[in-house]
Amino acid sequence: MIGRGAGGKGHRRQLPRRWSPRRWALWSQRPRVIVYLLAVEAAALVSVVTMAVDVPPPGSDQWWRFGLLTICAIAHLRASHGIERRRRDLGTAPHIDLTSIWSFAAVLVLHPLLILAVIGVLRVDRWFLARRPPFRFLLSAASHVLSAMLAAAVLHTVAGSGLMTGWYGSASAVATVGVTGATYFVVQLLVISVVILLAGAERRWSAVLGTAEANALEAATICLGCFAGLALVQAPLLLVAMVPAALVVHRTVLIRQLQTAAEEDPKTCLLNAAGWRKRAEREVARASRQDQPLGLLVIDLDHFKRVNDVHGYLAGDEVLRAVAGVLTAETREYDVVGRVGGEEFAVLLPGTDADGTTAAAERIRRAVEQVAVPVEVSNVGTVVIDGLSLSIGACCYPEVATTLEQFVTCADNALFVAKEAGRGQIRLIRGQPHG
Repeated sequence: MIGRGAGGKGHRRQLPRRWSPRRWALWSQRPRVIVYLLAVEAAALVSVVTMAVDVPPPGSDQWWRFGLLTICAIAHLRASHGIERRRRDLGTAPHIDLTSIWSFAAVLVLHPLLILAVIGVLRVDRWFLARRPPFRFLLSAASHVLSAMLAAAVLHTVAGSGLMTGWYGSASAVATVGVTGATYFVVQLLVISVVILLAGAERRWSAVLGTAEANALEAATICLGCFAGLALVQAPLLLVAMVPAALVVHRTVLIRQLQTAAEEDPKTCLLNAAGWRKRAEREVARASRQDQPLGLLVIDLDHFKRVNDVHGYLAGDEVLRAVAGVLTAETREYDVVGRVGGEEFAVLLPGTDADGTTAAAERIRRAVEQVAVPVEVSNVGTVVIDGLSLSIGACCYPEVATTLEQFVTCADNALFVAKEAGRGQIRLIRGQPHG
């Protein structure tokens, strides 16, 4: 008898996931996402070919500039590996990795094929650091290539050359560089934003287009790329000084992310209890100085333990994220929204009186009742969790409180009344100011 063990005819070795096309993570995406990813990669390839044909072959000056830029870029990447790893562990939004400092400098002064080579070095290094699925690596690389090639095409069209070797000292040349940088920024933003929209994972514009802080960081790296390109043309050895400068920026960004993470709830991306209280203290002080009303909602997700017991804690996390999404969508940008307990949330409403506070609470309560959360449950498949309800306690400053502690206690008491009355209700406590 011939066995089916090692070496037997019936034995089939399974290829590792990364070498087996049918097991690639790409195919688990929505069909429209797959089509879009392939289209972006095809567009990036076409843009490289088109630009390479239109621009003369690189000369000797191009090669030594490429060499110096690549050396400085690699020095920055190597020195920032630890910082970048910490940033990736902390981050939840589309990641800005500061490599545009070097890739945009390449756009300004290098031949398209050498731009492609610089981007290849940068992306491969970051892939070895992050180890994301190959399709994500290819999307990242394609978005950088497409934005770089289209920016270079704008530069080529406006300046009459794809190589800005004399772009300093002229207002029109500086404007050209500005338009080139804007093209680079917008193309990259649109490529990633469309993926997020097609995936359907986010509905908030701040998640789709990126926060103002993230976009400001990307714009800053492009500005630094302008200076790197200028140094490469006019004083090449000064480019070396960009390495420590880039590291300082990298470390500063990490510190900012650490500060944000200390005040952010990782499950919902809302403020955590400490972060909410810190912001709330500032708002109460401002309301006192300006003699303005201030509304407070303390919100409890009814029967949340039942969700965890029936469907598991992962399903419970999805429900919490869905409720957090409703709170973000139904409140104003300057309202202070936080998760202050297991299934308890708090919303501070600056400049809002009792009627406005009650209206906001009702709007949130109704929106959560309409929520349906699809979750994956082991051995069952996709289950839709709906029929959610909220109990909400509300009060206003300074009608019933003059300090944050009194304010929170008042809203907690109102929440207790709402739950005792049968849940799924709003209770607003009115009264006279405390002396």
